[in-house]
Amino acid sequence: ASASASASASASASASASASASASASASATATATATEQHPTPSSHPHILTPSPHIPHIRDIIFHIRNKEKRRRELRRLPRRIILIRHGESQGNADATTYSHTPDHQVRLTDKGIDQAKGAGRELRKLIGDSMVRFFVSPYMRSYQTFKYIVEGAEIAPNRYTMREEPRLREQDWGNFQDPAKVKQYMQARRAFGSFFYRFPEGESGADVYDRVTDFWSSLHREFKFYGCLDNFVLVSHGITLRVFLMRYLKWTVEEYHKLWNFDNCSLVVMELAGNGQYRLVTPLKQDRST
Repeated sequence: ASASASASASASASASASASASASASASATATATATEQHPTPSSHPHILTPSPHIPHIRDIIFHIRNKEKRRRELRRLPRRIILIRHGESQGNADATTYSHTPDHQVRLTDKGIDQAKGAGRELRKLIGDSMVRFFVSPYMRSYQTFKYIVEGAEIAPNRYTMREEPRLREQDWGNFQDPAKVKQYMQARRAFGSFFYRFPEGESGADVYDRVTDFWSSLHREFKFYGCLDNFVLVSHGITLRVFLMRYLKWTVEEYHKLWNFDNCSLVVMELAGNGQYRLVTPLKQDRST
């Protein structure tokens, strides 16, 4: 009787545990169903769409808008044009022996060079109208004279332009007083060696000019910030220096540089701002087709 009672109690306990487990499982299923109803998932409710990974986040959109506006402000500060002008005809252009008795930086314009500079001023006025101008001028006498006569020819009012003397735009240094016979020898060696890399005794190579023009470009970008919103920056300099300036900005190769001829005295070479913030050359240049 005792054993029968014990077995009956054990069966009763087992049935009670089974019922408890069943009740627990039922409660868990009910809780899961309730949670699913409160927080539906795409699998349980097909009409709910998940965000596409290709749709930009709102923060990305705001960042893009701000960057675009910043770019617009930067573009508004860039000059509309960068204009390169080689000096007018100099005494050295007319007579190469001038350099044997007159320091290069003191060589002046001829009468023809003065007329060329005034004519360049009139051409400049046609191009820019009454808009503001900032000049960067080589400290050599022939360049400074060219600047002065350009302003006179263009009839630019004093409050419509500013000028900065810029030594980095000086002529390539060919040495001090230049003996004509030696210069002739140097020029032959230069043609054989390559004009960009040949360094004149006591002077510079084209590569040396490239280095200082590169440094000038860095300063020019800072000028955009302080003198931004001006339409025109004008560089009055020398043939080799201005060619190297274009080479530096337009990323020409040395071979492409060698093909390019010097600009005519007082000709205007114009670079215009494009929509992408880069400058494009709009003036055709003379090239040596034989090289």
